[in-house]
Amino acid sequence: MMYELKKFIFNKRNVGVFGFLVFFLICFIGYNVYMDKHYNESQIKIYQKAYRISENRMDEAGSEEESEFWKKVYRNASGLIHFYYNSENKTDEFIESKLSWNHLMLQANNEGYII
Repeated sequence: MMYELKKFIFNKRNVGVFGFLVFFLICFIGYNVYMDKHYNESQIKIYQKAYRISENRMDEAGSEEESEFWKKVYRNASGLIHFYYNSENKTDEFIESKLSWNHLMLQANNEGYII
């Protein structure tokens, strides 16, 4: 079994394919390590920005409906920040908050609110 595996890997035709697969695997792992190191908190920055913006716009809202919208964004962003830092990102509450967040962002896009 081991002899056949070595014979297969070191066959002249398969060396290039095997070398390419090893090279691709190393590049893939390196890319993921780089992205985790440099961009690991990009999602939390979005929540924090929405939290600050909604906090300011709640008071400046022109109508009751707009004020209520910014209150929802504020509550939802604060919940997502809490779940993110507690690293319990797979709970039902987190998924519910994430769905609510996506719904609010679609509503903001439809009504022309800028976040």
